[in-house]
Amino acid sequence: MGDSIGMIPVTRDPEMAQGLAEYGITLPTLHADSRYPSVAEMRAFFQRFPEYTVSEMINDKVCDLYIQGREAYQYTPIWFSDFKGDEHEPLDIHFHKGNYELVLWIVHQIAAWCGPMIVFTGSVGIPMLITHDMVFDQSLIDRFYALE
Repeated sequence: MGDSIGMIPVTRDPEMAQGLAEYGITLPTLHADSRYPSVAEMRAFFQRFPEYTVSEMINDKVCDLYIQGREAYQYTPIWFSDFKGDEHEPLDIHFHKGNYELVLWIVHQIAAWCGPMIVFTGSVGIPMLITHDMVFDQSLIDRFYALE
């Protein structure tokens, strides 16, 4: 479908806050930095949702999860960077193309246990803040599409 979507955790670093302020983004007050999810956390998360099928490509150097919903358009590959075999280690992830609505829903859910996230498309790179206390609805999705 669309571009790849990058995701980075929000940190208490003043430089991050200054850089995002240029896009009109005000970061929430954090007690601790956000973090990336682990493979084990992502697997456990999707086990709660039987409407999604998760296929895995995992070996000692690569970890990719392929998520498929009930409809053909509801899919996204999730690529974990720098995988070294530890499924409990939080790792940088990005979503390689796929359905934006599904990706945004996943990031919204990740924010519940990992903290707020910044998402952006690979081509445009305009960031958007996703927090778990945001209402996940069509207006959030529309705001993301408006960044392109």
